Amino acid sequence: MNFLRTKFISPEGEKHLLAYKYVGSDASLIYKYILSPFAQWCVDHIIPEWMAPNLITLIGFSCNLVPHFIVLAMFGNNIYGILPAWLLVLAAFMHVCYMNLDNIDGKQARKTGNSSPLGLFDHGCDAMNTWVAALIFLTSVQMGNNMYTIFSYMLLMVPFYSATWEEYYVEGLHLPIVNGANEGSLVCPALYLVTAIIGAGMWIESPLGIRNNLIIFWVFVAMAVMTVSSNIYNVWKHDSSKLKPAMHNLVVMGYICFTMAFCGYFSHTDIVSYMPRTFIYYFGLTFSKLVGHLQADHVAGEKFNQYRRSILFSLTFFNVNTAIGHFNHGKNLNEEWVMYGLLIFAGVVYFHFAVNVIDQFTTVLGIRCFRVKPKVQVATNGGDRNDKSVKLLNP
Repeated sequence: MNFLRTKFISPEGEKHLLAYKYVGSDASLIYKYILSPFAQWCVDHIIPEWMAPNLITLIGFSCNLVPHFIVLAMFGNNIYGILPAWLLVLAAFMHVCYMNLDNIDGKQARKTGNSSPLGLFDHGCDAMNTWVAALIFLTSVQMGNNMYTIFSYMLLMVPFYSATWEEYYVEGLHLPIVNGANEGSLVCPALYLVTAIIGAGMWIESPLGIRNNLIIFWVFVAMAVMTVSSNIYNVWKHDSSKLKPAMHNLVVMGYICFTMAFCGYFSHTDIVSYMPRTFIYYFGLTFSKLVGHLQADHVAGEKFNQYRRSILFSLTFFNVNTAIGHFNHGKNLNEEWVMYGLLIFAGVVYFHFAVNVIDQFTTVLGIRCFRVKPKVQVATNGGDRNDKSVKLLNP
């Protein structure tokens, strides 16, 4: 079925993949003194050498899928409902496992000599995790089936994109002393445990005149503003001449946010009130695909093309159908079926992209996604240093 095979990287980009080297740093004290040493200990004493880094990444991502699907089974499309204490403890444990495995995979890659541009698989899982983990968290704090939930997810999605956007332009990922990947991620399990002890009712109480979960929302706002501002400043500082074209590459991300706000607020049937989870699933997959293209273009040294037809088509279709329903008294396509149709479409095009990019990268790099590449060992024959044979070891 060759019509399903698509190359997302040009021949020039394929050549660049072979020379790509990851550049990054993390100034977090928690990472430096706790998370990184623990991850290194796990690699040195627990993780077998045959385990591929991307397999570790996938297992880590699956950790958050476990409580996610339990919550889905219990509450369906709703972003409210009392999560039992055991589930909150499980969610906290699984989130910590995800964080540690997310650190372990890179160290395993370096230990086994498997560092490569295919590390974007890790970034793709992190992008997916923005909505997988967010929906557990937003349910646990009783955010509800309303626009606060939609905007809360948007406030997680935008900083993730802006950090990836910064990495593309400064050619490296440099995390500050306090960042979302470490300190921010630890907030989730901490609040899960607090909720398990005190009870979910704490989130809808208003001791300060505003619901406690809305305080969380405004904290998200402040953190998002600081993160995005820092990303823009860092791009300007790196090369001020690139800032204008770089800002242009935020257009489609802005269009995603506009569509979330417009279709959520102006829906004739108030779709967010009865299927907010499906709503976020669709936008999460659309966002993950855009991030995937940005990261793939980054490691391949390609010019980023944000105007993907599949993304623009589905967003525009959603906007038009919503506008017709709002301004023409509901004479539009059934919004529930449109939502499910868009979700299926977004899932298909995302996984088509992911599978083809992974296939193209592994083919160019001569590696397997979920297997450690063979080590090359040089051995002498009979003590003659000029007569060397190459022995492939596949642990």
